[in-house]
Amino acid sequence: MVDWAHRAEPNLRITVRSKQQALVARLAEMAGTSTSSREGGVVDAIARRGCIEHCPEQHIHHETKMPTIFIWEINGVGAAIVLYNIVDIMVTDRDLLVGFMERTLDMAPAPGARGAAMVLKTTLRLRALGWAIPEKLSGYLQTQGDEGGEDDQPATPDT
Repeated sequence: MVDWAHRAEPNLRITVRSKQQALVARLAEMAGTSTSSREGGVVDAIARRGCIEHCPEQHIHHETKMPTIFIWEINGVGAAIVLYNIVDIMVTDRDLLVGFMERTLDMAPAPGARGAAMVLKTTLRLRALGWAIPEKLSGYLQTQGDEGGEDDQPATPDT
């Protein structure tokens, strides 16, 4: 799920929720982030319809336990960098996602401004992990004496 979360300022966020722990763990590894989980619960009997077809008294045949859901999330400039690298393989809502990505990159603080340290940290982390960095973030790399290079083309990191 990609959405435009509203906090103090709009914030691009990519969230993946899955029963597949290995998938979520791999995404976290690729992005240098962590995961979280939500323990599954038992479906409440109130939410289930009782059997009246073949039983004299309406009742529930069994309880259902929902699975644990594993969650990976990245937001802000990190989400924009991930989208920059995968947007070419996106099938639906591509124009919308490019718009979200561009708006997020445009809203990033200038190098040296308040909040720029976190943008720099995220940019350097993802670049070190093999993600291509959008040209709009080249100012952050230049502050580190690194102007990027020809290898900074969108390409999904090795899987």
